[in-house]
Amino acid sequence: AGAPAAATAAALPSTPAVAAPAAAPPASKTFVDPSGYDAYDFTYPADWTIETTTISGGRRVDVLAPPGMAADLNVSIVATPIPNDFQKLGSFGNVQTVVNSIVQPGRLDAAMLDVAVLPDRYVFDYTIRPSPGRPTQRLLSIWALLPGQFLYTLTAQAPESSFAASEPTLRAVINSFHLHSSK
Repeated sequence: AGAPAAATAAALPSTPAVAAPAAAPPASKTFVDPSGYDAYDFTYPADWTIETTTISGGRRVDVLAPPGMAADLNVSIVATPIPNDFQKLGSFGNVQTVVNSIVQPGRLDAAMLDVAVLPDRYVFDYTIRPSPGRPTQRLLSIWALLPGQFLYTLTAQAPESSFAASEPTLRAVINSFHLHSSK
């Protein structure tokens, strides 16, 4: 739970961003950390495809999506190396600092809808319009830490206009995320 409810970064919403653990999506597969660290796994719909790419710093990004829909509806997982002294999520600052880094008040057309602070992760529910004229996206995102090694971000997104139709599937994927103990 967070502070009083609001739809901006000024104050954190107080309702939980995730419900109790959900059942796996029907006809699902399990995605297991491909790095060799065996740090996490999550389930996703069996008919979705996986594309792998790299982003800044040579970080691997796995994007899972229904066939032909990766630009609109997808789930992505990124592992970002962190310093050894980052042993808990609070190493990034308090949750409000993290929220502000995501929605960037004054810079982005974005709003934090909900935040859950759990023992091993932060869960965010927010909207963002990438640029003027582009549709607003609705995102569900987990920040989870493998202490002193990696920050894992699992993000599910869909256009806000069609989010309701894909929400059960996206929440099932997010809720299935399991972080293994550090090795």
